[in-house]
Amino acid sequence: SDGGRAILALASTARKGTVSRIVPRLPQDATSIARADVDTVVTEHGIADLRHTSIDARAKAIISIADPKFQDQLAADWHTIRKGL
Repeated sequence: SDGGRAILALASTARKGTVSRIVPRLPQDATSIARADVDTVVTEHGIADLRHTSIDARAKAIISIADPKFQDQLAADWHTIRKGL
């Protein structure tokens, strides 16, 4: 709606908790939406408010709501991606 918020709610894992649904990069053939199209992401681990944040702050917020067993690897992957940019 006009002036509304775009909220994405999802489970943080798939395949009975063995796979993170939050990933550092999408596959080349994936269809996605622009990062500016989502204001808030919600998982069972919390809420990431992405409005008016930098790309690094967005990544940090999204990693913080990933399943805890995947957070360290996601943070390491993000660090590697940022070094390559």
